[in-house]
Amino acid sequence: MKKITQANNLILATLLVSGCGYNIQSSPTAWVKAYEVEVSNTEEGKRYSLCKSFGCDRRSSIQFEADELDQVRQHFSPPATTAEKERLKIATGIGLFEKITGPKLRTFGDQAANNTSFISGSNQLDCVAESLNTTRYLLILQQMNLLHFHRPGGNVHRGPFTLNAPHNSATIVQLDNQQAFAVDSWFGANAEPAWITPVDNWLTGADPED
Repeated sequence: MKKITQANNLILATLLVSGCGYNIQSSPTAWVKAYEVEVSNTEEGKRYSLCKSFGCDRRSSIQFEADELDQVRQHFSPPATTAEKERLKIATGIGLFEKITGPKLRTFGDQAANNTSFISGSNQLDCVAESLNTTRYLLILQQMNLLHFHRPGGNVHRGPFTLNAPHNSATIVQLDNQQAFAVDSWFGANAEPAWITPVDNWLTGADPED
């Protein structure tokens, strides 16, 4: 209950500051820490706590193997030459992270949206869990120095204040013009590319089918 209250306070603060828009100064680390989805250093190396259930009520602490991180580096090599091309790499890169973490988190059968079709042994994620995991992946990309045109942004929320059904997404901010983009992995199944669209469009209630 405490982490949910903290997250709700973060959402409310963002809405109040931004006038139901998006505050580009919002912190991605504040969002993940509110749900205790953060990196911790252990004797074995860096472990990442990631969501594996609706609302991120359940989490697992996992470690990436060297060859798994090499897959991510190879995905971003050669580096994108424009911000637009980097967003394409980010979209498919989030899918790659989900492919890697699916067996570790038991989210390999996660379906698009909140489809609860039964898949034996797999966990389904909602938009809260998806946005938290995607933010964590974006922070890892930043730590690996694989982002050259963007930085991870804070969570973006649409709901009653924006006249839409409640929904959350991770974001990135383009460095040269400070334009924010939603990085929404909820609309796709596990390992599918994230949907990236300008936050202003996302806030209207848009989806990939529009």
